[in-house]
Amino acid sequence: MNEREEKIARISEYIEGRVVPNERVDISIKGIILGFPASLEAFKPNFPFGLNYFVETKVIDDPAGEEGSLLQLNLSARHSKGILARLIRLVLFEPRGQKLKHPQLDKMFVAGFNDPEIATQFACHPGVADALLNLYQCSKFSELIIKSDAGIFLAQPTSFDSVDVNVCLEVFKLMGDLGQVIFDSFS
Repeated sequence: MNEREEKIARISEYIEGRVVPNERVDISIKGIILGFPASLEAFKPNFPFGLNYFVETKVIDDPAGEEGSLLQLNLSARHSKGILARLIRLVLFEPRGQKLKHPQLDKMFVAGFNDPEIATQFACHPGVADALLNLYQCSKFSELIIKSDAGIFLAQPTSFDSVDVNVCLEVFKLMGDLGQVIFDSFS
């Protein structure tokens, strides 16, 4: 068994899943984390292709439910911090983003959302800010999308071949914890 197969086997075991044949991606692992359907996909396992993680939080279809997502939150990391950030924003290299009214999150991420009140409440919910910061620290994600009616999508720029399997497992754990908060808050 080579290193790639060992990684696939460990991740599959952790999320109680299996490799699913998929024509559009080379690696597709589907399973369950904390009761939520979860998957990991890699278009190609080597550089320059990254990883995509999905955790679906809409596990119960509610026929009387509202149409559309109550919360749609997009986060991407800021590329510069401090005084350099102001200079870069001045020359319009980095967007300002919307404010979540949470100092740590506003400092670390460029945010976009559909409803400021719901996004701010979600960001200030106990444990959410820490989970988002831990998720970024662990995965260095390029994009994180949270939709209350669908789940969580995370794009990690590290290729499957070069990612540490323990990082994958930790990302799934943190996404499962965040998924539980979304499920409890919006179901």
